[in-house]
Amino acid sequence: MFITIVNKRTETGFISRFAGVLSKCSQQVVLVLPLVVNEAQIFAFNFWFNGSIRCGMYYQGELYCRLESFEIQKRPQVYQLGCKLAQQQASIVLSCALETCSLWSSLRDPATKRMLLTVNATSLLDAMLSLQADESH
Repeated sequence: MFITIVNKRTETGFISRFAGVLSKCSQQVVLVLPLVVNEAQIFAFNFWFNGSIRCGMYYQGELYCRLESFEIQKRPQVYQLGCKLAQQQASIVLSCALETCSLWSSLRDPATKRMLLTVNATSLLDAMLSLQADESH
């Protein structure tokens, strides 16, 4: 059984209970969580792609595209959404500032590239979710 847990501040009791549940499973389980960073640690920039200006960031040698920004009060829901996207093998980052948080996807991710090529996408997040749903069918 293979488990990846990115959040190192998880309570030990939770890990023990979680490992106990997983030990009863016969199949391999991979738990992939989005990276959470402070927006002060990223380098944000704008780039032109397919006829529109997009917001990008550079963090730890990787380029990302902002999918959407949210009020900080919605951070738990945004994190949960990031987990769902990360489970689909997308490289996802959640950045947080004092009043907002943003969900980012790696520009190397094929789903992100296809999403950016969707000219009529009013919300990059909606486009990403629909692409993820299409791939799972």
